[in-house]
Amino acid sequence: MARPPHLNPLPRRGEEKENTRPADALKKSSSKVYYGYVIVAASFFIITLAYGAEASFGVFLKPMSGEFGWGRAETSGPFAIYIGVSGFLTIISGKLSDRFGPRKLVSLGGIVLGLGYLLMSQIDALWQLYLFYTLLAAVGISTIYVPLVTLIARWFTRRRALACGIGTSGIPFGIVVIPPIASWIIESFQWRIPLMVIGGVLMVAIALLGQLLRNIPESREHSGDRIQESGEGMSFKKAIKSRQFWMIGCAFLLYGYFYEVAVVHIVPHATDLGMAAVAAAVVLTLIGVTGTIGRITLGFIGEKLGNLNTALISCILMGFCFILLLSGRGIWTLYTFAVIFGYLTSIGLLLVPILADYFGMKSLGVISGAVFCLSNVGAAIGPPAAGGIFDITGSYQLAFISCIIAGLVAGVVIWLVKMK
Repeated sequence: MARPPHLNPLPRRGEEKENTRPADALKKSSSKVYYGYVIVAASFFIITLAYGAEASFGVFLKPMSGEFGWGRAETSGPFAIYIGVSGFLTIISGKLSDRFGPRKLVSLGGIVLGLGYLLMSQIDALWQLYLFYTLLAAVGISTIYVPLVTLIARWFTRRRALACGIGTSGIPFGIVVIPPIASWIIESFQWRIPLMVIGGVLMVAIALLGQLLRNIPESREHSGDRIQESGEGMSFKKAIKSRQFWMIGCAFLLYGYFYEVAVVHIVPHATDLGMAAVAAAVVLTLIGVTGTIGRITLGFIGEKLGNLNTALISCILMGFCFILLLSGRGIWTLYTFAVIFGYLTSIGLLLVPILADYFGMKSLGVISGAVFCLSNVGAAIGPPAAGGIFDITGSYQLAFISCIIAGLVAGVVIWLVKMK
């Protein structure tokens, strides 16, 4: 993909002036390890915890609705509002991250996120689930993804997609680790205990890991062989007036829709087909395992084929994946879906690199937050829509058909972005 004309080409090695070198914290003489790798590692573990907890919502859906007699649509409702609220707040957290950096923001957000899960473990009415999940948990999660990924993007230029892929591979890895553990604890101790454990771990671990986050010294970016001014690029006001911004946002809105339908409802769908709860959670585990591989390899593929090309192909293939859920009812059909779908959902890692390619670094945090908000709109619509379809028809068939359509339309929209 050609570099957008408003961004100046980066200087070649050796062309930078001496006074453009980063501060001593980045020099090899002060450290044998480039600190950007520390940022990637800390981001990986923070994202693992935060989004592994989020992915566990589907594991809690059926036990909660069964104990209190709630329908799946109304039990999915808090998740939808949580997604919508956190998406809107991500615009604010992106702006704060651009201005002040993510260290305190992420640490405080982790404490609030953990508190939300702790309080959820004590609910005995639906309004309490709405309150604690859609307020506290949503505020906490909004401080995680965009501030971390835009920070990684600022520390890396040449291998930006790959670095973002490694850092955000915590999302599928969290799906591998946390939902099965939560499911096992539910089998032994009911659903309240795992919520308490998740809440406590989030509060302590994220607050500590957040202290490792550090802005680029002297507001510059360095990837080992390139330096780029972080002020280069469009302002937020100019970006939201562009055609590319809204088309990229539309594509990722559709991505958010079919991604969350699968993550939230695949476990209930599997148990409806007769699978045991723990075996059904393995479907999420497979999505996580292949997603972890995908986050790393798709980042590399994005560097070679172009980020938009990779996203286009992946969206179309993900749409077709739902045909497996329509055509088969066996356990191996579900596992095949999980492997392919999990690998391809890793295109979420390409969002910030795509936006960096088009809009530069000047307002990357708030621009990413705005597009992430649009993605969360789709994610907020998906689970309750699928739950409502199930409550009315007794089946997820129409919901899965809508996901096929969403994947194909997302691919077309990305193709139109490339045509500009």
